[in-house]
Amino acid sequence: MSARSKSARSTFSPSQSNRRELLAAVQVALMEGERDQAKNKLLADLRARMERLRPRELEVWRHVITGKLNKQMAADLGVDEMTIKIHRMRITEKMGLASVAELVCAAQQLGIEPADWQQVG
Repeated sequence: MSARSKSARSTFSPSQSNRRELLAAVQVALMEGERDQAKNKLLADLRARMERLRPRELEVWRHVITGKLNKQMAADLGVDEMTIKIHRMRITEKMGLASVAELVCAAQQLGIEPADWQQVG
């Protein structure tokens, strides 16, 4: 066997350490793929739940994520404070979330901007 064929053969015959590195790289890629799939499923689920919100609930949600008090949101929207509380309760129920922090995280994932967000530019 010539030196050239030995060289070519060694290129296509990885050593044990190269095989382990390759296997490790494949395992990492598979785990990343599974993580991305789970993330995409979560986002699709959030979008589906958001679709059930009424326009006014979405508007209230955009105010909630600003961190305003119920009283402030009520004044901004021209409604009673109790109306805001009811909307918040319905939003959290429909979205399957338990807290304002979860509402904020979900809004970020869905690309929902706060009600008083102003583009700088």
